[in-house]
Amino acid sequence: MRDVLGQGGVTHGPLSTRDYSQKVNKKMKIAALFSALSKKLKDSELKVVRDLRVEEPKTKRAAFVLKQFANAKKPESFLLIPEGSEKHLFRASANIPRVKSLAPTALNVYDVLRYKNVLVDERALAHIVDFYKK
Repeated sequence: MRDVLGQGGVTHGPLSTRDYSQKVNKKMKIAALFSALSKKLKDSELKVVRDLRVEEPKTKRAAFVLKQFANAKKPESFLLIPEGSEKHLFRASANIPRVKSLAPTALNVYDVLRYKNVLVDERALAHIVDFYKK
């Protein structure tokens, strides 16, 4: 039944706005990830480290290791990619601002582009290639 002024609501109108998200193919995700990593390498923002580990899960030790790679003039952000079994580094870097640790199998384009510097363990590099280039 209509209102006196001739206005009324739609009985079964739309309930929510349209979802514009799109599915991205697995090959496209992998290509985007390797493209982002190669851009970081070209800009000297990706460094492969022989041994990226701390002996005990202490934030102070992880901060000391990162200070070796940081620019003294301004604070920088780091994405750490240690070997997957390196639990101490994951715990030690959790409380440091602008630092994130990811397993080699959990890489994503967003984190690679979000952080200024990417430090990759030499052993993790083999895991990345094996996991993403199946």
